Amino acid sequence: MAGFPGVVGVVDGTQIKIKAPSANKIDYVGRKGGHTINVQGVALPDGSFSNVVAKYAGSAHDARIFWESALFADLVAGWEQGLLIRDLAYALSPFLLKPLQNPTTAPKLRYQQALLATRATVKCTFSQLKGR
Repeated sequence: MAGFPGVVGVVDGTQIKIKAPSANKIDYVGRKGGHTINVQGVALPDGSFSNVVAKYAGSAHDARIFWESALFADLVAGWEQGLLIRDLAYALSPFLLKPLQNPTTAPKLRYQQALLATRATVKCTFSQLKGR
């Protein structure tokens, strides 16, 4: 993906609107208001998902969903191999690549441009999902 060796996907979360549940309504209020679930996906360049977690209330943080996922456990245990591109919502780990804060050198600018272009994959994939 975008010339990054070992990168197998882009991880991110998105809010999916739902009807207000009968119990624990406040937990399902997402960061933009309204009742949602927070869905995490690992997007691939072809517009598909290799991993999806769709069981958390809208108030759940993206990083929490990842830390509690089977994918995270498999990466830590070494059962899954590869790197994921992430945004700044996720904590640093050996298998997550992140954007740089203030790239100034040519190599850092190239890294940043490639990483952000690749991260757009997950946004487009979620947009396609929400459009269906």
